[in-house]
Amino acid sequence: MTKPWISQESWTRIHERKEIHKKLIGTKSERLKQRHRGDYKQKDKDVKKQLKQDKKNWLEAKAKEAEEAARNQRSKTLYSIVKTLTNERPRQSAAIKGKENNIITNSEGSRKRWKEHFNEILNRNEPVNPVIEEEAPVEEIDSISTDSPTLEEISKALKSLKYGKAARVDSIQTEL
Repeated sequence: MTKPWISQESWTRIHERKEIHKKLIGTKSERLKQRHRGDYKQKDKDVKKQLKQDKKNWLEAKAKEAEEAARNQRSKTLYSIVKTLTNERPRQSAAIKGKENNIITNSEGSRKRWKEHFNEILNRNEPVNPVIEEEAPVEEIDSISTDSPTLEEISKALKSLKYGKAARVDSIQTEL
């Protein structure tokens, strides 16, 4: 997974560190190994220092971008930046227990256990004394207009919709 804050200079230093490590592994002479170990240690410090600086610069740039978005009242941009910075990821599903209180770890086993669970809960025998429900009286409504909507009704409906959100299942936004 590439981190968005790593600069090109850092990547160059990382590759240089890898080359020094290859030399260290390939060397048989103990004297050369000592020298390569020292070089590797120094390059490793440089890489870590550079990465720390890159991350700091990236976070400062994101903070400025978020401040600018807040100042210009661009909440969508602001929240996307906050989401990026908080680094939230979807949660793993909790472990479930089988009938014998053993923990099920694999996905196939958990699916089977959920199937058993819902079969037990949802597939029951019919009750001995069923509840009799009375139907509510249906009122007929005669005042519904079947005429075409007026421009005033259309504009009122459009104004009541939220900006940037789709109104229905078709996912067509109101701005279009």
